[in-house]
Amino acid sequence: MIGFTKYSIREFRRKARNFSKTLAPSKFEQFLKSIVIQLWSGFIFGTPVGNSDLWKVKPKERYVGGRARGNWQMTINHRAQGIIDTIDPDGMKTMSEGLKVLSVMPNHGMGITIWITNNLPYIVALENGHSTQKPVGWIGMTIQRVGAML
Repeated sequence: MIGFTKYSIREFRRKARNFSKTLAPSKFEQFLKSIVIQLWSGFIFGTPVGNSDLWKVKPKERYVGGRARGNWQMTINHRAQGIIDTIDPDGMKTMSEGLKVLSVMPNHGMGITIWITNNLPYIVALENGHSTQKPVGWIGMTIQRVGAML
């Protein structure tokens, strides 16, 4: 990822850690889920969906966009490996998959790491402005927006 996003993630983690220390243990799980859902939905619904009508070179076959949106993966305590074969133009299937992961979160969220990953090789290009549908840095902006709430 670009340096801006790496800085944003580092700063976000610091803010989240500090804020979570002010919470009663009974409120921590609710806090964690709220933050993760905001990031998750921001990444999914912020991901541009390919629209071949906007392309200079048209595909030869019928094209359905949504591969980048469908490749967001949420895991607990390990980073997702590989690319998944999900086309999700509206993002609802991917959103649902993440909510399932959160529903079985162990230990009320204490002492775990939640990973949000997109392993497509072109996700960085999308973040860096390859698509005209979203602004440059839309992932970083999501992290900053959610981090500003802490």
